[in-house]
Amino acid sequence: MQEITTIHQFNAAVEKSSNQLVVFYFTAKWCPPCRVIGPYFQKLSEHFTQALFVKVDIDAAKEIARENAVASVPKFLFYKDQAKVAEVTGARLKQIEEMLRQYAGEPATPYSFSASQSPRDGGNSSLTQNAPQPPATTYGNKGHEDLTSMVLATQLGCLNESEEHPVGNILTKDTSHLESDVDEQLLIHIPFNQKVRLHSLKFEAPLGRAPKTVKVFINQPNMGFEEVESMQETQLLELTDADYADDYATPLRFVRFQNVSSITLFIADNLGDEEVTAVQRIVPVGRPIESANVSNIKQSEEGM
Repeated sequence: MQEITTIHQFNAAVEKSSNQLVVFYFTAKWCPPCRVIGPYFQKLSEHFTQALFVKVDIDAAKEIARENAVASVPKFLFYKDQAKVAEVTGARLKQIEEMLRQYAGEPATPYSFSASQSPRDGGNSSLTQNAPQPPATTYGNKGHEDLTSMVLATQLGCLNESEEHPVGNILTKDTSHLESDVDEQLLIHIPFNQKVRLHSLKFEAPLGRAPKTVKVFINQPNMGFEEVESMQETQLLELTDADYADDYATPLRFVRFQNVSSITLFIADNLGDEEVTAVQRIVPVGRPIESANVSNIKQSEEGM
């Protein structure tokens, strides 16, 4: 499986679909479902050798992701005769196998999974049981979940970010981080791929340069530093060392965050009064409205 990062490489791969099926796998390091499906997709590439498998990390290849309107990952695009013939969104192994057989034929060499269902296909398969599973990171907030996988990474934005330490780093679980550039202030825009209810925000940062005063705005996609002073924030956070404890997420006034398509965070200063502010991760914690509505419907049906 080859990996590409430029539009030129993408177009070259599409041209190869004149003679064979080409499958593009859009992924990201911070995406839990991608880590689940990745090893199985790799195995498919080793057996469907008549097809070309191409990996695209949306953080390393933002232009490719933007041109293909990739709003969430994992996503799989199937090309044949230089045209897209199918796509699969989510860690749906069974559907991916079906598309491979339909457009590439049977595998060149036999293989087997003990079951060919992914977690989102609804089965308790070996894929679910044996693949590495990320920990549930809700920081003790019952009924809420880590919403990082619902962040539109290709539309994530930040003003006054350092080129060496860009905003995309706040979605990863490694040691990379976001840094401010000319002063300590940051203006971070975090959009979601569906409307959510936000319960809290988990901040991770080196304490000396960790955010201190944070204004939180909702549903303001085009804010600049000028608007920060003229607009009323949805909530003002005054963070302390305690907010950076491993098992703690800073609570939000839940009633104000019921219909959120994006949040914008203005970080005014940091705990150490340093010239540069650093942020390792920002984890939104809450629930997607769609799943909340389904839960309410089920509860109503059970009470009938």
